Parts: sequence; C-alpha cells; structure tokens
Amino acid sequence: MNILQRKNKLYLSIVIPCHNEEIAIPKLCRKLEKVLAKSLNKPWEVFLVNDVSTDNTLKRIELISQRNPRFKVIDLKRRGGQTGAYRAAFKAASGKYILRMDGDMQDDPGDLPLFLDKMSNNYDVVVGIREARKASKFLRFATQVYNLIGILMFDSPFRDSSSSYIVFKSKYLKNLNLKHNDHRYLVLISHLRGLSKPGEVIVRNHPRLGGKSKYNSYRKLVFGVPEFIRFIIRAKRGYYN
Repeated sequence: MNILQRKNKLYLSIVIPCHNEEIAIPKLCRKLEKVLAKSLNKPWEVFLVNDVSTDNTLKRIELISQRNPRFKVIDLKRRGGQTGAYRAAFKAASGKYILRMDGDMQDDPGDLPLFLDKMSNNYDVVVGIREARKASKFLRFATQVYNLIGILMFDSPFRDSSSSYIVFKSKYLKNLNLKHNDHRYLVLISHLRGLSKPGEVIVRNHPRLGGKSKYNSYRKLVFGVPEFIRFIIRAKRGYYN
C-alpha cells in the first residue's frame, strides 16, 4: 500500500494546539484515546501541536506519541498562536474529517460521539455549542455580538461561529492561506467555501485545567474589533473562496 492510499483511508484527524498545557494534556489524551477506542472503529490520528511551550508540554506530548504513534507531535519553532498551530496541522492532516479542540480540558472528549454521529450522516461542518460556557461576561457578550454579525453579514447558518470544538470536512480547511487569528473565523470561512450541510451539537464546557487563559479581555477589545473588520473585508473580496 503506498502512502497516498494509506492517507485516503484515514477517517478523522484531531488537532490540538498546546501552549503550556503540561497539566491538562496527559489527562486529555488518555480520555480521548479511551473515547476513540470505544466509539470509532475507523482509522484516526491526533496532532499535538506544541506552540513554543516554556513548561514540560513538549516532553509530555513526545511521551504520549511514543506510547501511541497515532498521537503525532508537531513542534513549532516560532510562536504561531492557534492560527499557526492549525496551519501546520491542517497541512499534515489526512483524515476525511478534521476536528479541532483545545488542550486545556475545557472541551470534553466525552462529547466526541455527538460529532461522530453527525459525521456518519455526512454533515459538512458540526459546531459544538458550549453549554454554560466558562468565560467572563465580557467574552460571552463579545461572542454574542460576533455571532450576530456573522449571521447578518454572511447569512451564516450557525448560532455560534466561535466555538473551539468543531469538526470540518477537510476539504474546507485545505489550501487556505490563513492570516493572523483566522482560526477564529474558520466556521464562517467554511460557509463561504460552500458547505451545504451544517450541523450543531450541545457540548459541555469545563473550567480550564491548570495554566492560564490565553485570552485577555482588554486585548480582545482593542485588537479584536479592527482584526474582525479586516477579516470581513478579505471575506467580501473573495480571499477565502
């Protein structure tokens, strides 16, 4: 069997950016492996993307990969943020579907069967709607405004376009030249690229396990608004089509 044939047989690629997640990532991977073994009888892979961690995250994920080669390590040499992590992993991923989730245990691996059920029914993109989201009032309000703009400006079929727990058919994520923080707009980008069968599932959202949140409300307000405007301009000009 050649490499191309082997790649075409993969069903699911999971992508997890990791920045200083030495506490959460071993627990996340153990639970994820258990859920996949029980719920999915098709080939899968998990990309653990180390985004220049300053703790022992890289050592932890290398040990996980040594124990189970289906967990694959990507070690970024320069800080790329979530967009940089996704850019590298999307290029390497070979599954029919690509699922993204956070590495801090806020996204529950136990909810993965909800996505798998939708995938078995050939949905293009499935968004995890966070039940009782563990975030500040400001971030929840900003998310509501962002989602409303997405619906009004792009006729988005999704109630929540900013979730971290989402599965995509890989064709909507391939050959994308992602700009800084474009990971925040992948749902809208997929919509612009022609998805025809959108889906949503209700998922749990837990407090992060160890470490510190990567998001700052002040920075999100100051830099997020002009960044979103630049995304809208690019999208309206057909940059992602």
